[in-house]
Amino acid sequence: FIFAATSFHTASDFIFQMLQKPLTNVGTSLPGTLIANFFNSFLWLFGIHGTNVVSSVFNPMWASAALDNLTAYKAGETLKYIVTMDYTNFFMFLGGTGLTLPLCFIMMFGCKSKRIKSVGKIAVLPGIFNVNEPIIFGLPIVLNPIMIIPFFLAPIVSILVSYAAMYFGIVPYPTGVSIPWTTPAPIGGWLMTGSWLGGALQLVVLFLAGIIYYPFIKMLDNKYLAEEEAADSEANKEVIE
Repeated sequence: FIFAATSFHTASDFIFQMLQKPLTNVGTSLPGTLIANFFNSFLWLFGIHGTNVVSSVFNPMWASAALDNLTAYKAGETLKYIVTMDYTNFFMFLGGTGLTLPLCFIMMFGCKSKRIKSVGKIAVLPGIFNVNEPIIFGLPIVLNPIMIIPFFLAPIVSILVSYAAMYFGIVPYPTGVSIPWTTPAPIGGWLMTGSWLGGALQLVVLFLAGIIYYPFIKMLDNKYLAEEEAADSEANKEVIE
């Protein structure tokens, strides 16, 4: 009765206007997205499922932004939000946390270590569908000082490049239409924006991620290769003896 006498009309509208809407603006901003990405990557480095932890906090904001965009899209109005649920799925978490999909291909075709090549072969198929636990725990990336830098840097570059492309009108904003998070690139980006430019943008950020990962995985490849050669040499010595 009290809320009905105000401009809010209902208690739920009061909560939405006073709490959820301001929080949505923070959570969907570029700084808010970078903060979410930092904690996501940081937790994964210790083997904690950072995506689930971060999503439990930010999903309500990203889902609300997606709903607002969808309402505007249906009405033919200007879309307001860049960062929505689908944006995070297909740019922040593209190929899994850390954008490791191009890393899988580098491991398969650009590395000499048997260990790295075998992990790349196992991880590439799940990675295409945005699942990358095989590479996070198999390479591993968890507690791996060599891979920490690209694991943090690749999604930051993806966020900055994709956000700028949408902000400056090169690529359309997400329409708010819900797309399964396992949809592979470039299909996911195409469907979430309603334009082939969204898919092309995914390919661009994956290419950039590959460039970022290459020197670091080669360092690890040289390290593992030396260990494998030393182990083979020791085994051959034992056979001779």
